[in-house]
Amino acid sequence: MKLWFVDDKPKNHETWFCSFSEGIKASCELRTFLTIDELFGEFSSGILPDVLFVDFFVGERLGTEVIKWFDNRNMRPVLIAHSSMEQANTGMVAAGADFPIEKIKDMPFTSAIRKALSNLDDLIYAIENRSIRQCP
Repeated sequence: MKLWFVDDKPKNHETWFCSFSEGIKASCELRTFLTIDELFGEFSSGILPDVLFVDFFVGERLGTEVIKWFDNRNMRPVLIAHSSMEQANTGMVAAGADFPIEKIKDMPFTSAIRKALSNLDDLIYAIENRSIRQCP
């Protein structure tokens, strides 16, 4: 499975990567992109991830542009709104992202990712259902 993340801050890339279990890291391709243009370059070559984490502010552009790129396309990854601002995540979900997972700045990892996608079964569930498991 391919898990990708677009964010213009390299430090956020490290935090994102450190948020996944060793099992997910060993079994999945984790890639990061600093710009939307770099990400769109991969898309134009026909390569898409299974899951795409999207930050709201990516340089001078917005994550909603990435989400809207998938409008009227047959194939699309699970789109996760991944901003540190709740309002931005809400806006990305309104634009078509499947669900939000809060991004925590200046931490070694994001506990919300560890909770929602703690293992491969959680990840498979998210891909198959375009949502995360809800705890009772």
